[in-house]
Amino acid sequence: MLDIKFFGNNAFKPCELNGNYFLGYFYNFEGKLFRDEEAILHFLDLHNKNNIQEINKLSGIFTILIVEDSKLFVYSDITNYLPIFFIHINEEWKISDDWHYLLKEKGVFNINRQEEAGFLCSGFVSGNATLDDEIIKTKSGQVAIIENDKLYFKTIYSFLPQFFFPNKIDDLVGHGTNIFISAGKRLINYLNGRTAVVPLSGGFDSRLILSILKLNNYEDVICFTYGKKTLEVEISKKVAEKLNYKWYFVDYEQITYDGFVQDEEFKDYAFKYANGYSMVYLQEYFALKYLQENNLIPKNSVFLPGHSGDFLGGSYVNRTVRITKHNSDIAKHIEQKYYFFKKKSKKEKRAIVKCLNNEFVNQKFVNLKIDKFYPYVEDWDVKEKLSKFIARSSYVFTYFGHEHIFYFWDKELVEFWKSMPYNFREGKFLYDKILSEKFFKPLGVYFEKAEIKTSSFFVAYQQIKDFIRYFFPWKYVLKRMQSSDWINYYALTGEMEKELVKKGLKPLRKFKTFNAVICRWYVEKLKEF
Repeated sequence: MLDIKFFGNNAFKPCELNGNYFLGYFYNFEGKLFRDEEAILHFLDLHNKNNIQEINKLSGIFTILIVEDSKLFVYSDITNYLPIFFIHINEEWKISDDWHYLLKEKGVFNINRQEEAGFLCSGFVSGNATLDDEIIKTKSGQVAIIENDKLYFKTIYSFLPQFFFPNKIDDLVGHGTNIFISAGKRLINYLNGRTAVVPLSGGFDSRLILSILKLNNYEDVICFTYGKKTLEVEISKKVAEKLNYKWYFVDYEQITYDGFVQDEEFKDYAFKYANGYSMVYLQEYFALKYLQENNLIPKNSVFLPGHSGDFLGGSYVNRTVRITKHNSDIAKHIEQKYYFFKKKSKKEKRAIVKCLNNEFVNQKFVNLKIDKFYPYVEDWDVKEKLSKFIARSSYVFTYFGHEHIFYFWDKELVEFWKSMPYNFREGKFLYDKILSEKFFKPLGVYFEKAEIKTSSFFVAYQQIKDFIRYFFPWKYVLKRMQSSDWINYYALTGEMEKELVKKGLKPLRKFKTFNAVICRWYVEKLKEF
């Protein structure tokens, strides 16, 4: 039996049609937008025809539950932004988009010991697991199926390249430029005259989105930047001024954080955000709260985060995808590159590698090596870190009642970069070339001397620093972390640490990022259930 409870959230309300449920929106390559009942009917047609190819061309943020007699199918977008959770109780499958609802139905929280170490070191739970050992979830690139009272998952999408474009730089620059423009037209169509709000950093991703808006003569735009006053803030301000867009700066050194963890609104946000599988995201929460409270953003605004354009461009290729180890070592490689929030014990390392290997077995992982690269690492990244940690960070917009769109996860853009030869993605070579030459320089928003660049030398230097940091006294390491703390995380996480210390826990030491404190805080709060 199936017991479905679909709640939705502050930005997306669920739609039900003949026992089928839909949440979110999607659009196709032609830019046609689908919502609510129209979305259900269109998707049902694709599902009934088993047209996985067309399903994989859909862009947007969505989850759909299709019920056929006693069978259930759950599809979602490439980021699995709106996951569905399952638990089997008393010969009945309870299904919901709210992990905490299922936890209450279960009546007790049992920490998933196998996944706890991984969560504390990465900020997300791997595979289909959650932090409770009985509640499981959907995952990017899969369709979940319940049939004959059995739940299983079938992979329908991967980031593994099926082919590579020829190494013709001029053709690739022209093709890439056209696809950015084409995706931009679909973006404008989706906005439909609503206020576009761009979280503007000093990097290229959010700047490209702003450039696309300008090239399409879209004037109802608001930009905001937050944190401490840094070079990135100055670049952001210059970009907004040059394009003649309204810009706000939320200074995190002027915000009072005392006792914020006791605030009822924050606690509500934290638990809805984390939803049993992801780290609570603090960065933009206080910026959104400030903008909302000061009525600086219209109610029907749409947020346009620049998440992961750099990933598609290749910023992580040399850091994570370029490896020389054998297939059996890929789990260990991922453990070393992605699970770094804090210093791990040997026991924690073994637990993380074991979970990863179990996931590879479940997915019938077949090693694919192309020259000196392992594309499977990127496929794993898209379905794990990007889905559960990076894309999930946009829930801050959802919580405050605003829709958003992942411009860089337009399927045409994704497929273009997925098929790009690695020599053009290393160091974001082609990505930066297209953006700077075809968009930024013509608009006057490329600042040669001030641009923030990541060289191969910088990557290697950073890896050396990460390796030797534990050989230095902790007070020295912490002081160095504070000096580069542009988001004021030391003050933010300090409030979380105070709460845990009052409960008898020792202060956390030997961590590489303040995210480790946030992860521990959330796990300890769950244990109070």
